[in-house]
Amino acid sequence: MEWTTDQAGQDRFFPYFVVVNQGDVVDITFLNNDSEDGHTFTLISPEGYNFQINLTAPGMLNSANGLTFTTPPVGNSPGVTLGGSIGGLYGEGKFVASWAGIYQYVCVYHETMVGYLVVLPNAAYAPQP
Repeated sequence: MEWTTDQAGQDRFFPYFVVVNQGDVVDITFLNNDSEDGHTFTLISPEGYNFQINLTAPGMLNSANGLTFTTPPVGNSPGVTLGGSIGGLYGEGKFVASWAGIYQYVCVYHETMVGYLVVLPNAAYAPQP
């Protein structure tokens, strides 16, 4: 997963959608090569997906409120590891695709930066409580 800009200069995810099977372990590596703005990969749904990689650093811009970050990133999901520096930040983490359906992931700092996780049903998969 990578931050990129489209032809209109809008922030976007690349790829725009990810397709997996129900029960798969989704291993996300999120790259932020933006030297100015912080970005997140945030997947939250009523079914129970609650996963975030927050790639910000002190000195980067929070485009949602126009302020500059002064602290290390917060709100990362358990098990997420971060590395790099401004212009080359990366985060890695994983979760199980327990629920079939189409789920939107977003950057909390850019309202037009969205993508979709498509989880195909797998009748052989029984979610763990």
